[in-house]
Amino acid sequence: MKTYFIVAADQADSVLKFIRAQQHQAWLIGEVVKGRGAARVT
Repeated sequence: MKTYFIVAADQADSVLKFIRAQQHQAWLIGEVVKGRGAARVT
């Protein structure tokens, strides 16, 4: 089972530390940025 979290950039390190402290694997996989036009996932 995979779970994804979207958190504020300034909280990312704290969230990763907390999840890893609970003996779970966690990675930073990207960022949400302002764009123009349609959304694009790459």
